[in-house]
Amino acid sequence: MVIGRASQSDIVLDDGQVSGTHALLERVGAAWSVRDLGSRNGTFVNGSRVTGERVLRQQDELRVGATTLRFRGEVATDLTVGAEPPPPLTDAERLVLVEVCRLSPGDGWEPKAVAKALGMRQAEFVATLDRLFDAFVIPEGPDRLTELASAALARSAVRLSDLS
Repeated sequence: MVIGRASQSDIVLDDGQVSGTHALLERVGAAWSVRDLGSRNGTFVNGSRVTGERVLRQQDELRVGATTLRFRGEVATDLTVGAEPPPPLTDAERLVLVEVCRLSPGDGWEPKAVAKALGMRQAEFVATLDRLFDAFVIPEGPDRLTELASAALARSAVRLSDLS
């Protein structure tokens, strides 16, 4: 969704400090990101200027020009972006983690089919996924994959550019 002053923006703000197309909100798997589109006044999350892309958390304050918006999208965890370094990952773990981050909530997900698509045996895939749950300290629960994706994005273990 494009935020801006131009009538073709998805979110139109009547704010003289907002560029025609100011910022972009984008869903990436289970997370949302914001990117400044080269605006004159910048885009800010919780008072910090956005450079590149930034993963949003529940209740983040997004300032566009003189307008402040509170983010209330679906986010599984409340991790501070960049606060904790990602654990060192093997190539197989990185491959599985990128695939987990591509999921949207509610996607059907069969381990056997995903393992085959990634060129892995199902047992290897499940073991890799279990190591990732442990490495990112994700407890048992129905939203475990979403929480893993959010933690990986928040800790920059997976970058948004890895998902395109």
